[in-house]
Amino acid sequence: MRIDRRALLGLLPSSLAVGLVACGSEDGDGSDDGTGDAAVNRRPPASGLRDDRHLVVADQRVMALVDGGVGVWVLATGEHERTIGAEVTGGLSRSAGSGRLAVGSTKGKILVLDESKGDVVATLTGHEAVEGAIEALCLTPDGTMLASAGGDGTVRLWSVADGTSDVLDVEGTMPRALALTPDGGHLAVAGLDAPVQVVSLDDLSVRTIKESPPQGVSLAVDPQGTTLVTTTADPPSPGKVVRVETSSWTTTDLVSDVSPVALAVSPDGSTLAVGDSGADALILVPLSGGDRVTVPGDETPRGIAWSDDGQLLVTAGADTGIVVRKAATGEELRRIDVA
Repeated sequence: MRIDRRALLGLLPSSLAVGLVACGSEDGDGSDDGTGDAAVNRRPPASGLRDDRHLVVADQRVMALVDGGVGVWVLATGEHERTIGAEVTGGLSRSAGSGRLAVGSTKGKILVLDESKGDVVATLTGHEAVEGAIEALCLTPDGTMLASAGGDGTVRLWSVADGTSDVLDVEGTMPRALALTPDGGHLAVAGLDAPVQVVSLDDLSVRTIKESPPQGVSLAVDPQGTTLVTTTADPPSPGKVVRVETSSWTTTDLVSDVSPVALAVSPDGSTLAVGDSGADALILVPLSGGDRVTVPGDETPRGIAWSDDGQLLVTAGADTGIVVRKAATGEELRRIDVA
């Protein structure tokens, strides 16, 4: 498959960040129903969310995976607007320009959906049907291409039109997070057993950021594409958030002594939101320097997304469900009833 970089241009910040996707028993019991599709048996969060790691916020609405498809709620009121029907397991991405959604489905399949009609535009097959079959997804704004990380250890670039894909030559067997740079030039890959790797979409060559730690469970890119941030988490030891400057691919520690599991950069690139599992807290970190704000909570925010205007921050947890917050302070405004 030939990679068309023009299809990757103009990515919105909300399309870039992909939250934690844990592996093993944390997300499921590992059982199989005899169909070879263990991913179907993942234990859903108690909140009613099918997957509390992936949120999409756009047009003053929040989307998340629930039993039966993709739930859509109004941010201002918390009202449930509709559910886009699909058989989903994990992974969610929205194409800003095409009105398409991508979701992980059963037996390693990926479904591309028409957001307004709910129709299946494409079914992509290639990832093996293992537990956690689809770990992360990044759909381009025009909806023509998709990057995916699978529980089978592969990272793929797909052509939505014909369903073909390239398997990228990245290290490690447990990729967990993806991020596309705004210029469409590079795809970053983080995983549990390898440093962060950056794939050039011109020639599919791979650069390994050797200074970045393994155990990468989340990635985010600022809107300018100058800063890539990633996490390391190796419980019970404290983890950290690492900044990678894309001009030189050098790294610096941004936040230490935390157990970060989710990241999201604000639309203006000024603030990084971090979900800290060690303290069950949301941390707001000014990327240009300054004091960080720690917002204690009932549990760890495992999914994080900003509103388009940067005024609201939305988090998700296994028990609390979806929480809408003031972006400046992290103050809770309302909880959305997912059930």
